[in-house]
Amino acid sequence: MRKKSNYFQGLIAIAFVFVVACGGNNNSLSNATKSDKDSTENTSNKLTATYDLTAKGIPVIITGPAGAEVKTGMMGNSELEGLKISNYEIDKDAFKLDVTYTIGGPSSKEELITTAKELATGEENFDGFVSEEEFGFIYKLKTDGGSDYRFYYLIIKDNPIEFSTGLNLADYTLEQVKTMYEAAKSAK
Repeated sequence: MRKKSNYFQGLIAIAFVFVVACGGNNNSLSNATKSDKDSTENTSNKLTATYDLTAKGIPVIITGPAGAEVKTGMMGNSELEGLKISNYEIDKDAFKLDVTYTIGGPSSKEELITTAKELATGEENFDGFVSEEEFGFIYKLKTDGGSDYRFYYLIIKDNPIEFSTGLNLADYTLEQVKTMYEAAKSAK
């Protein structure tokens, strides 16, 4: 079980590193997409549609913005050393909610939250937690362009379902992340 736990933690670390690397810390890219992000921010805040991911292997229904697309996530549907992973992203404009369901890995809320916090605080530009709750947190990163916000949220239905900010080429605002965090908290 220890091998699976270490492997799962490594998988989370790879996902976090990839998100940070693609997350918009390039100032020129961030500025190039800023006006697009500003124009779509208001439409992303309306969580008026529901997305049922059960047919995709994740037993969850989530509220999100109308017209969002459900895309295969970075980890897709894969099996690695006894872990079965289903990963999708609900995507519309600046709303990019990453949803990951893992069968066969750690399922302790405490272990998963602790690992996620360790990964967040280990990020090079970590600037503190904005909010912390029993099942999740929002945190801030310093960037060349100012600040970037991220989150992690967890529910457990036999196995863990983890929610986080999806890949984005621009920095997320706190308002955008709060909207995604609220969507994650709506999961049933």
